Amino acid sequence: MLTCKIIKNRLIALGLSVALAMVTINIMPYSSFAGTSVQKRQADLRSYHALTLENGLSVMLISDKDAPKAAAALSVQVGSFNDPSDVLGMAHFTEHMLFLGTKKYPNPSDYASFISLHNGSTNAFTSSHTTSYFFDIDNKYFAKALDRFSQFFINPNFNADLVERELNAIHSEHSVNLGNDYRKIYETQKLIFKKSSPASRFATGNKETLQGVDGLRDRLIDFYSHHYSSDKMTLSLLSSDSIDQLKDLAHEYFSDISRKKVPSPKWLNDDAFNRDNLASLLSVKTIKNNRQLILNFPLPSLWNLYQEKSTSYVADLLGEESSGSLLDFLKKEGLATSLGAGIYQNQAYSMLSISIGLTERAKDEIDQIINYFFQYVAHIKKIGPQKWRFDQLKKIGKINFESTPKEDPGNYVLSIATRLHRYPADQVLVGPYYYYDYNPKLIDEILAKTTPSNMFATYAASEVVGASTEKWYGTSYNLEKYPLPKLAKLVSYNNKVTFELPSPNRFLATNERALAKLANQPEKPIKLVENDKLDFWFFNEQTIDGKNAALNIRVMSPIANQTPQDAIMSEILIAAWLEKINPSLYAAEVVGLDYSVSPANQGIDINLFGLKESIYPLLEEVISGLSDFSIEPKIFAKHKKLLQERLNNIALNKPLDRAIIALSFIRKKPSFHYTSKQKALASVNLELTNEFNKKFFAKTKIIAYLHGNYPTDKAKSISDLIVAKIKSSPALPDKLIENKISDISPGTKTLILPSLNNDSALVMLLQSDKRTLKGVANSWVLNSFLQEPFYTQIRTLEQIGYIASVSGFSDRWVPYLAFIVQSPDKSPAQIDQRVWDFNEKYTTKLKSISDKQWQSTKQSLIDEITEYPKTIIKLSSQFWYDILQNNLDFKRNLIVLPALKKLTKPDVLAFWQQMINNAHKKQLNIWVVGKKQLKSKIDTKEKVDDVIKFKKDLPSLSQFPISS
Repeated sequence: MLTCKIIKNRLIALGLSVALAMVTINIMPYSSFAGTSVQKRQADLRSYHALTLENGLSVMLISDKDAPKAAAALSVQVGSFNDPSDVLGMAHFTEHMLFLGTKKYPNPSDYASFISLHNGSTNAFTSSHTTSYFFDIDNKYFAKALDRFSQFFINPNFNADLVERELNAIHSEHSVNLGNDYRKIYETQKLIFKKSSPASRFATGNKETLQGVDGLRDRLIDFYSHHYSSDKMTLSLLSSDSIDQLKDLAHEYFSDISRKKVPSPKWLNDDAFNRDNLASLLSVKTIKNNRQLILNFPLPSLWNLYQEKSTSYVADLLGEESSGSLLDFLKKEGLATSLGAGIYQNQAYSMLSISIGLTERAKDEIDQIINYFFQYVAHIKKIGPQKWRFDQLKKIGKINFESTPKEDPGNYVLSIATRLHRYPADQVLVGPYYYYDYNPKLIDEILAKTTPSNMFATYAASEVVGASTEKWYGTSYNLEKYPLPKLAKLVSYNNKVTFELPSPNRFLATNERALAKLANQPEKPIKLVENDKLDFWFFNEQTIDGKNAALNIRVMSPIANQTPQDAIMSEILIAAWLEKINPSLYAAEVVGLDYSVSPANQGIDINLFGLKESIYPLLEEVISGLSDFSIEPKIFAKHKKLLQERLNNIALNKPLDRAIIALSFIRKKPSFHYTSKQKALASVNLELTNEFNKKFFAKTKIIAYLHGNYPTDKAKSISDLIVAKIKSSPALPDKLIENKISDISPGTKTLILPSLNNDSALVMLLQSDKRTLKGVANSWVLNSFLQEPFYTQIRTLEQIGYIASVSGFSDRWVPYLAFIVQSPDKSPAQIDQRVWDFNEKYTTKLKSISDKQWQSTKQSLIDEITEYPKTIIKLSSQFWYDILQNNLDFKRNLIVLPALKKLTKPDVLAFWQQMINNAHKKQLNIWVVGKKQLKSKIDTKEKVDDVIKFKKDLPSLSQFPISS
């Protein structure tokens, strides 16, 4: 994935692992698809309508009267595979350039400014086969946003003055990625492809691939003119408008996109794989100490066989995590921590891929692990395809589709636009979920390709010493062909190894029941149970989602997080507990039930989400035995080692990640520095850890919150189960830890950290001493005004770095401004100066904001605050946060509303000037210095030499009522 614009301080992470292709559709002038009736969820009240414009553009319209925002996405069937062989990164470069002005709106920042100032966000990404653009915005500004957006595809400027600048941005993005182990592995794995195949090429581009190209702008225009054809595009529009209104918008703004004759690329019919490199082991050196084994098996293209889901049948069995599975066996042997299986698909080829997270011990057992894998495959082959398994997957697919929560508008239109390249319009929602045709022959054919001779294995670890170097990321690697005798050993049979395939999923029957809706939707949660041991809150959900429920539990103990050693033992205990319960609960995950057990400052958090009928049995299995749990020696040793590796990897993080982790440590109380945890880990042993668990559960206070459509007696039974299974005596409230934040002292404090790559990073935090509702409102308004101009100035105009963002926010009613930049060539001191240059100049811009712009931005914030959440996850999370923060009127954001409505432009200007004023500012800098800059003199005031002592000396702020 190649991301471009980041607005509203939001990077949308897209888990799109497949390339996309165009579905053949009969084109009719501005009309609906013949016979199209979009299959949707029973609970989905939105209206859908598919049509094709006269120019061949395929469109899906979605009318949602309750839509919190309008959203649009356009996906083009062109990606990095279409790059000219001598201009690698051209598709990605085109994506960048389209944001920088059109004939109708020539100002390069017009589009981004408009979206940002109307409570919106926008982004784009380039994959191997598609490039997709999308945005969301307040409903009332949808038409004006579409006018600007559609011009990308009608008449872009490709301003010659901006070509060199955006080329620098591409290179800066590549620089950010140099420290990414995933990209290092992925790029090196391209040895599986023929050099003549576009699949083998470097996709993102950098200065080396783009800067030396003669007539780059002409080549860019030629690429756009050739590939950006309306009949290769898919569009999805969503808003509160009616279908007829959306039809008019689609026709008005997108009918002028040109339709061109674009032939199918030659590589669609070519064999992409380098067969000479199969039956090989690729060893790749990584930065972090996370070991991974990836087994890839080339397949022919199965792109058009999506209805059969034979690929999903195979991947489901290989990725199984229940008792008797390959992962269960490898965990018991102390060799693996995780396992995932999937099939990468596009029009040209498919590839079965199995990824196994390994322990340190596994580094000497790679061939043996591969042997275990092939024995597991042999077991699956021996049993053969089973119709009941396919029918079960079919039922699970429908359940998962029906129980999927209502999506965020921006992500939703993006998913639909990209799916329209593959699925017919009537199946665009159900296509990824529904199983149609059982094809045991195809299942056998896929399994038949899973052999050592058709395998391309990759072992990735930091200890690898490579004899070769990958060109674009500088990754060291070795590629070794397995000799025939060794290949034979990989499939040798071991009588000591036994596997079992999963039995029928016991959660399916439970999920088929439904409870009737009750009357009288409450306004806020009620406290259903209150005693020394448990406070149990309940919200009888009826308006958003009648099928799903959420349960949040915090188990608090007086000994939680008292010391770094306590924190360490808590993490090990939870990891071991999850390993114990995961095999038996994998069946629950398969049917869409989510559960997590994680450390919290005050103790342990337990979170469950899914179909409401399954919450009780799921909870019972998650918490039964937890308070009496003892870790086995072998399991303890494994998780202690894994925790040690995770702590060691923190220093190897990318510069910006290091800065954010350091800032989080300083701000949050209690929290422990990773170096303190490293020291404490040495003294932690099995006996101490098991004793800690007993002491932890000796005395507890539990807060729980159930959000779902339950009769009161059903809700009460869940509270009774919590008390029965978590066996402990009540803890005194004054003995429990209180979550607090640090109060940054006046002046400028700077923490300096070294980076292991060439990039430097700056995180600058400004904390206000105006702890009032008016101060919070000011920070929120500045958040809307600052983001686009800061991004444009720092990232686009000055080319300081690819990552540049600013946000105004509040925590425990303390207002903040945070500036974040990562740069490939500027030192933190230089970045700091550029940020302050921007701040000083922005005062003038803030003064010049028009009354219309001021009222529009403020009203967008008011609309956002007063908008009732449209998903159960969002509403339940909001109520749970209020409970934990003791905001028991459940009006956290609404409290700020009166202050926001009264806010004036002079108020915001005064707040801004107070925040950046040298005499009053409270500033904390985190500087991560790149390797290029480490030798230069670093001059800063009030340097933080001992971050642990610095934090300890800072005053603490707790939650309390504030003034207006």
